[in-house]
Amino acid sequence: ALLGADRAILVGDSEVDVATAKNAQMPLIAVSWGFRSRELLESCGAEQIADTVEEVLHFPVDKG
Repeated sequence: ALLGADRAILVGDSEVDVATAKNAQMPLIAVSWGFRSRELLESCGAEQIADTVEEVLHFPVDKG
């Protein structure tokens, strides 16, 4: 079954992902083990940053 866009969450690892989520008005969970560092993700405005896959699965997400 297809889910609606209102159920989507962007999980990303770069400043482009942070900007994309903001532009699409989507919730974002950034991950610290990917392409960019935690510090850079924070400086780009990522508010939720997961250090493990388990954290991604358990982050509360405001879907507006």
